[in-house]
Amino acid sequence: MATIAEALGVALDHHMGGRLDAAETLYRRILDADPGQADALHLLGVLAGQTGRAAQGADLIRQAMAQRPDAADYPSNLGALLDAAGQPVAAAAACRRALALRPDFAVAWARLGGAAHRMGAADVALDALRRAASLDPCDRDSAGRAALLLRRRAVALREGGRLDAAFDALRRAVALDPGSADGWLDAAQLAHRVGDRAAALAGLRAALALTPAQPDGWSARAALLDEGGESAAALAASRRALIADPTLTAAWINRGAACLGRGRHAAAADAARRALALDPIAAAALCNLATALRSLGAVTAGVPLLRRGQRLGRYDAERGLLSAILYDPTLTEEARFAEALAFARRRAPVGPPPVFRNDPDPDRRLRIGYLSADLRDHPVARNIAPILANHDRAAVEVALYATDPRTDATTARLRGWADLWRPMVGLGDAAIAERIRADGVDVLVTLAGRFDANRPLVAAHRPAPVLVSAHDGGTSGLPGMDALFTDRALAPRGGAERFRERPFRLPGFYAFDPITDAPPPHPVGDLVGHLVGNGTDRPLTFGSLNNPAKVNDAVLALWARVLRAVPGSRLLLRYRDQFLEPLLRDHVVAVLAGCGVAADRLLFPDGATDRRHHLAVYHDIDIALDTHPFSGATTSFEALWMGVPVVTLCGDGMMGRVSAAHLRAAGAAELIAGDADGFVAIAADLAADPQRRAAYHAGLRARLAAAPLMNGPLRARQFERACRALWRRWLKHR
Repeated sequence: MATIAEALGVALDHHMGGRLDAAETLYRRILDADPGQADALHLLGVLAGQTGRAAQGADLIRQAMAQRPDAADYPSNLGALLDAAGQPVAAAAACRRALALRPDFAVAWARLGGAAHRMGAADVALDALRRAASLDPCDRDSAGRAALLLRRRAVALREGGRLDAAFDALRRAVALDPGSADGWLDAAQLAHRVGDRAAALAGLRAALALTPAQPDGWSARAALLDEGGESAAALAASRRALIADPTLTAAWINRGAACLGRGRHAAAADAARRALALDPIAAAALCNLATALRSLGAVTAGVPLLRRGQRLGRYDAERGLLSAILYDPTLTEEARFAEALAFARRRAPVGPPPVFRNDPDPDRRLRIGYLSADLRDHPVARNIAPILANHDRAAVEVALYATDPRTDATTARLRGWADLWRPMVGLGDAAIAERIRADGVDVLVTLAGRFDANRPLVAAHRPAPVLVSAHDGGTSGLPGMDALFTDRALAPRGGAERFRERPFRLPGFYAFDPITDAPPPHPVGDLVGHLVGNGTDRPLTFGSLNNPAKVNDAVLALWARVLRAVPGSRLLLRYRDQFLEPLLRDHVVAVLAGCGVAADRLLFPDGATDRRHHLAVYHDIDIALDTHPFSGATTSFEALWMGVPVVTLCGDGMMGRVSAAHLRAAGAAELIAGDADGFVAIAADLAADPQRRAAYHAGLRARLAAAPLMNGPLRARQFERACRALWRRWLKHR
């Protein structure tokens, strides 16, 4: 006759083998023979719970616990049964009883973690699951559940604005469960958001190593690489994402952004349209398409797309619209002003003004801060470099706040002129403002607020006593902005342009350093138009090296009038290699053909993209034709430096008057037209006067070199005096 121990072993074999009816029969026979047999009560209770009889099972296990109060697995299994029956509070209590008997019981810790999670006690659950995983490294289920809890906690922290804490939770999640590709992807995306680009790239590498065909991972990698200026690698990553999932809207959006970074605007437009076909309200795709169209000379077609994004409440669309309206020739200055005010109403936060503790001495050393995403090889950086290099260090302390991760040799040069360098990548507007306040900045200059990746709304949080806008395209629209730096040529008193802030008119606004790596100026032609050293005739050549975004149909129509007024002349257009894109080139050819200018009068040269070769293209241009309503800025300066006269149509707004300001500085105001007829007449008269052209070719560089806009120390003193005056004004009215 079998003993109770032998019968119990047979019953357990049936139980573990899934033969539950046989197991239950044997358990009950054992209990008939010995009603207090604790193991049989316990195992029958477990079986009852497995077969849907939770109340009966719990009662049997409790009877077993009464017989053997020292058995830790009894309350642990009771906890599992109660948790499965929807009683997490009772389950947690049972698990704690098991752990009081056996503190190193990994299974009980795991079960406590599950019950606590269902109770909503996230901290208790997380601690319990971590203990389970540490006690039993092979318990991947506990580690995975702990990691999942951490990821869920990170979501809540992120939604609450606690990004650093959320990132820390995700770091701990991937440490617990390094085999989770989703965990690495979450960590990478949040690292990107908090500005830790290295951690984001590392996280994506780990996620893609675990799941090489993960489309979300490749798409996120494309976005990160493009943001860092690695657009070729971003294109490759977006291609991998789309191979894995051709219907992933984000991948098409990121591919469009990478194409824009590579100057492939037709391809960018195609990618944006693919994204919109999948998701018609994808605002990022609307922005990409509008940007591509603008770069293809169709800015007016892009504005409605940005307005659609604006109606969706997307910030990137609203920012894009603020920029696009400067290029659109159909808009008035009143309409542009209204758009800036509307942006400020929608986006500028409303709250009590901060308390500043800056030393109120009107004559002490001022701390001037500059906020910019363009502290690298960029026109804005080239314009502020002469001021930063020549600040009076006894009077001014310089703080630079960089909001873009890209750096280069220009960044290093600018940083060398700063007393304080602050990378601000990944921080929100309010956090940046708080950092600036904590640094005790007296005057903050926000540079080119509406353009590129700049952060105009930092100023809305009032980060410094005095706020100045500079190198923007017009009014910021922000109620707290104190001044916009300009000059009388850019913003004459009584002009059509309107400003919410005070236009502070400096003696001169723009500042340039000599272009030391430029080739010699335009060769001086003889009286019949031959080039010196060239024994052949060539037709007189007009040209523009402006961004195609400025070359709208109205500009092309005006240039066509010039070409018709100068028979046999040609027009050269180049901006990097963009005019070689068939879509843009064919559009330009078609518009000019419609205006009576044949395609054989147009030149679209290829060439290297380095600055020296770019400037050498001016040797093939006799007269530069400017754009409107957005005139040349750096482009016009470069043309004049290369000895090429620029004919401009002076606009109503600052962006339409930059070339005019440069010409006045160079003593060539006679090249400024007040209307379209005047533009054509100036260009035609200059084309007919080779002697006058030769004088410009020979003398423009020297004129510029002697002009105040190339006197860095002078511009720095003027800038400092303006900041000092605004500081004293604030002290007086605070």
